[in-house]
Amino acid sequence: MNAAEIMSSPVHTVRADATVVDAANVMLDHNISALPVLNDRDRLVGIMSHSDFFLLPIHDPGMRGTVFELFGKVVNAGNIDHLTGLLATMRVSEVMSSPVTTITENANIEDVVRIMHQRRLKRIPVVRGDTLVGIITRHDFLRLTGTFGER
Repeated sequence: MNAAEIMSSPVHTVRADATVVDAANVMLDHNISALPVLNDRDRLVGIMSHSDFFLLPIHDPGMRGTVFELFGKVVNAGNIDHLTGLLATMRVSEVMSSPVTTITENANIEDVVRIMHQRRLKRIPVVRGDTLVGIITRHDFLRLTGTFGER
């Protein structure tokens, strides 16, 4: 069995120059936890996960820490618009993880599992040459075993 047989495709993506808020909205709209990041030539340049968003450091007068740390401490009803404004100006390229570990669509499933385990990856983009063609996540393996339901 190879990667192409279990990958999810098409893949929701985000542009490197999109805002962090735009990326978060795509993740929320599609109930996904990460987005491959493409440049203006549709080449994979990074990946942004929900962790990147919540661990995003904020350095603003009166607000220092990650987004996660700030909620419930400094962020309140009176200044949430200010934090939203800060996030609306931050670009995905500033917070994405790069470079990205990828596999080809003909990669053997055992190799995919080994790579994901060794590198502690929750997801891995699948490429054909320079083109993103799919993504394999832990959920795809659950579907493979019949535990998670149909595609």
